[in-house]
Amino acid sequence: MKARYTTACLVLLLLLSAPAVARLQGGTVAEGKGKGTIKVGREEFDLPAVVVKLKDDGTAEITLVSDISLFFSGSWTRSGNAGEYTIKITGGATPGGVEGGGKIILSADGKSVTLLDMQGESKTRKRLVQVHFEAT
Repeated sequence: MKARYTTACLVLLLLLSAPAVARLQGGTVAEGKGKGTIKVGREEFDLPAVVVKLKDDGTAEITLVSDISLFFSGSWTRSGNAGEYTIKITGGATPGGVEGGGKIILSADGKSVTLLDMQGESKTRKRLVQVHFEAT
C-alpha cells in the first residue's frame, strides 16, 4: 500500500511539473487521461494517463502512467494532418532500450493527447512492446 501511495505522489508531481519544465526547455507538453493498454511481452497493464513532451529540437519524451510507469525517448516529425505526429522510439522502457515507432494525435490547442499508438521491441530481450491510448 505504501508503494502505491509513493508511486501516486511521484506521478502527481510529474504531471504537475511537466508544463513548467517544458516552458523552460521549449516545445510542447501534452497530457492525456483516458483508457488504454500497455503490453510488454505477455503482460498487459491498464493505461489511464500519458504525458508527451515534444521538444523544439525534434526529440520526444513519452511517459506512460500506470501500475508501472514506463519512459520512452526518441524523435518526432509532423504528419500531414494538423495535430498529428509520427514518432520514432530509440530508447527507454527497459535496460538497453526499445526501438520502434508510432503516432501521436494532440488536441487542437496542443495541450491534450487524444491518441497514442506505439509499438516496438526491446533491444536486449526482444520482447514486443505495444501501447494504445485514447482520451475520454
